[in-house]
Amino acid sequence: MSRLARVVFVLLVGATFSAFFVAQRLKGSPPVVGSVKVVKFFSPNGDGRRDTEKVSFVLKEADDVTVDIVDEDGGRVRRLATGVEARAFSPVRLEWNGETDDGVRALDGLYRLRIALRRTGRSVVFPKS
Repeated sequence: MSRLARVVFVLLVGATFSAFFVAQRLKGSPPVVGSVKVVKFFSPNGDGRRDTEKVSFVLKEADDVTVDIVDEDGGRVRRLATGVEARAFSPVRLEWNGETDDGVRALDGLYRLRIALRRTGRSVVFPKS
């Protein structure tokens, strides 16, 4: 093995260990988003009953947020907010009408809320599972 290959290997191993410890630290850090509220059942079929999803959440520290509805694979279905300035402990309230970014009704399925925090560089998905 050449000297360059050894150096690259050592650097990659070091970067892998560093990434592991950073990930563990983030997992153990206090949550940045608290008090997330979503309705349990949502049926955007146009019958006038439960056709919209009202969501709200509170940040523990002020930040600029981007909020997306994502599918089971984490793919964006609808962007609800971009660069919204959220104050600490002040509720952010949004509503989803069941449409995708293209303006068509979303298919039946499990959808989650992804909150991306610009200043802290983190994103959180609810519900987690």
